[in-house]
Order: sequence, then C-alpha cells, then structure tokens
Amino acid sequence: MNYNNPRMPEGAADLRLLQFWDLFERQEFFESHEVLEDLWMATSGGERNLYKGLIQVAVSLHHLSEGNLRGARKVFDTARDLLAPYQPAGAGVRLDRLVADAQGAVERGERAAARGEEPEEAVVRPVYLRHPDGG
Repeated sequence: MNYNNPRMPEGAADLRLLQFWDLFERQEFFESHEVLEDLWMATSGGERNLYKGLIQVAVSLHHLSEGNLRGARKVFDTARDLLAPYQPAGAGVRLDRLVADAQGAVERGERAAARGEEPEEAVVRPVYLRHPDGG
C-alpha cells in the first residue's frame, strides 16, 4: 500500500483512515470496514458517527457483493442517515458523492433482482478532496 499516494484524502492523519480508503478503493469492502472499526471504537466526539457511517457504507457494499440485497439496503439506509450531517465533505472525501454512488449501486442491485437477474458488481470509488493548488 502506498500511503504517499496523492489521491489519498487531504487531512487524513490517522493511518487507519488511509488504510480504509486504500482498501475501499480496491473494492475490498469487508476488509476496509474491519480497519476502520478500530478507529471508530477509539474515537469519541464528533467524528465517531462519521466513521460509523463510513463503516456502514462499506458493510452495505459488502452485503451487495454477496447478494444480500435486504442487508445492503438496511445498512445503507443507516449509513446515509449517519453521514447526512457531515456532507458535502468529510474524512478527506466528497461524502455526498460517496453516498449517492453507494445508493445507486444498491438501487441497481434491487432493480436487477426484481427482474430476476444477477446484480452487477458494485463499483464505488471515493472522490478525494484536493489541496487548492491541485496537489
């Protein structure tokens, strides 16, 4: 893993958050949620629900990848509610885009299932915030 990646979130000081985004970007949703759980449990105050919401997005997408649409929807709805106060941006990414993209993936999975088709693979990537100089 390259934690000097310029695409990594600005202001992501904790290594666990960097690891989370690295795994999330590789669509390793179960592993990403495991990494961030440690940070969430060690955090108190305002960022606690932010981390919990990010964990829930990853869990939702993991459920989706396993074909558990009911679980994906339920966990996603919780994630959306937890992340709402932090939007449009937090944890170094565009949370509004992350939530919209995850919601779209869950909805596509639900529509495919309603047609009796296998859902397509959910590909959701974070949109990182950049320094004003573009670096």
